[in-house]
Amino acid sequence: MPTHQYPILNAQSLSPTRDALHAYARILGDGLKTSRAKRKHWWHASLRPSLTGISTGLVRSAIDFEIELNLRDSVLQCHNANGAQLTQELTGQSPTEINALVRGFTEADGVDDSGIEAEFAGYSREAAGKMGRTIGLISSALESFRSGIAEETSPIQLWPHHFDLSMLWARGRENPRPGPTQRGILGQTNEFWIHIW
Repeated sequence: MPTHQYPILNAQSLSPTRDALHAYARILGDGLKTSRAKRKHWWHASLRPSLTGISTGLVRSAIDFEIELNLRDSVLQCHNANGAQLTQELTGQSPTEINALVRGFTEADGVDDSGIEAEFAGYSREAAGKMGRTIGLISSALESFRSGIAEETSPIQLWPHHFDLSMLWARGRENPRPGPTQRGILGQTNEFWIHIW
């Protein structure tokens, strides 16, 4: 089994970058709630780890799109099915500014940006890169763990509200008719939450 060297994260110097990325992730998550059909366990509102950070994944809409917070390069990247692209360097902008960019690109309804006008002084590209690397390594470990489980498991997800990673492991018998917010498995469920910040 390979071993990985995790980046050293200093909580005090990391906090402005973490707070900025948490706010940006919440904007993406709120947008997903209005763009995607409801799914069991609120999976429609979660983000996914990506090669360079965290992503909405493919969102089916009037014009399909994907939005990524590329933490390696500290940029917001938006793509849609018509070939339109938006790339914006992340420098600690206010959530209001990021919200306006995302809304303008997706032409989605407004989402709650909590009215935070202030920028995040002390935002660091280096800290964002370390956070992205940490998310990737933890996601990889969860994927390895998940691959050995025979029962139903969820995708590895990043929850914007608390800015944490999780995986659901449902043990029991299958529910033949789960609704959009009901469990797909009847019986015991284990949830693995990793609060990394």
